[in-house]
Amino acid sequence: MAFMEQLLAEAQMHHLPNTYATWYANKIPNLRHDATLIRGDFAKDKRVEFNKLVAIAAGFTGAEVEHPQTGQENLLKAIHNVIDFTEAA
Repeated sequence: MAFMEQLLAEAQMHHLPNTYATWYANKIPNLRHDATLIRGDFAKDKRVEFNKLVAIAAGFTGAEVEHPQTGQENLLKAIHNVIDFTEAA
């Protein structure tokens, strides 16, 4: 999950106004691809949970991630949840 660690580091960086959504949209395909590479490593029940966490992390709208009070915070939490899950499995 090196990509997830990189994504987390980039998501924590300061982005110019109105650029966070574009940055995020460009990362979604990589996030989904990276998840596909390890999805098979999980047993059925764990795979369902993993899929849910990835869907949340990849499912924000541009407006949601650009929200000044909660956008970055919610995305960081979603990325952390995927990382924490994979490390615990």
